[in-house]
Amino acid sequence: MMTREMWLDPTPEMLQDPLFNKIWETIKTWDINVPAIYAGYCGATGNHARAIYDAIQTQATPMLRLLRMASDYLETANNIILEDGGDEGDFEDAAELIEEIRLALKSRD
Repeated sequence: MMTREMWLDPTPEMLQDPLFNKIWETIKTWDINVPAIYAGYCGATGNHARAIYDAIQTQATPMLRLLRMASDYLETANNIILEDGGDEGDFEDAAELIEEIRLALKSRD
C-alpha cells in the first residue's frame, strides 16, 4: 500500500532515465486516483511516474539490472569516443568499458 512517505518527487537522475521518461510519456494524459494519498482524481504528475518507476525498480530481475548497467556503460563509451578534443587514450577507456560488459554478460551464462 502506498503511504505519504512513499509519495516522492522524481530525482534529477530519474528525469534523465529513459525508463522514467517512457513511464511519464505514457501516463501524462491520465487522470489518476491514489486514495491513500489524496481524495478524487487528478492529472498525472511526476509523483505518479515516480511511484510506478520505483515499483518497477524494486521488482527488476538481476538480468534487467545487468542489462541497464551494460546500457549505461555503452552510452558512456559512446560519449567518450564521440567527445570532441579527446586524445587517443579515450579509445582505450571505451574499449575497457566494453570489455567489462562482455565479461559481466559472460559471467551470467
